Amino acid sequence: MNGIRQVVTFYVDGISFAADVDLIEYIIRAVKIDTIPGAPQLLLGVINYHGVFVPVINFRHRLRLKEREVSSKDFIIIAKMNDMRIAFAADEITGYREIDPSTIKNVHELWKGISRLESITRQNDEFIVITDLGHFLNADESLSLSALLSQLHAQTGG
Repeated sequence: MNGIRQVVTFYVDGISFAADVDLIEYIIRAVKIDTIPGAPQLLLGVINYHGVFVPVINFRHRLRLKEREVSSKDFIIIAKMNDMRIAFAADEITGYREIDPSTIKNVHELWKGISRLESITRQNDEFIVITDLGHFLNADESLSLSALLSQLHAQTGG
């Protein structure tokens, strides 16, 4: 790695996470999430963002954190993941940071078998877990989600 890493940092369940700023499209206050009957547990539902359905991934479930309902105090992070736009809820947005690559450690070297997380860094006496949004869903989940969104758009004329 070379150059400074630019990330957006946020808390979920008391843990500080980060995502590359280039992958973050928008951060908004939590809005109503419409559930989809029969959707996998990984999917909280969808939000309508400027006329486009955006799937809201259950970040807590994916990372085996304590689950709870999304509240009006939470934030929704809308991000690019490969060829699609996804969203997930965060308890708090802590801001933008520039991280020196020399402080970043590959999380797979620390915890074997963990996926969807890329690396970890320590900044100002705080550990920050850097997410791997490019691999947050596996290929089957991405295809299933794409099909579900296409079906939703067809049903609503979107």
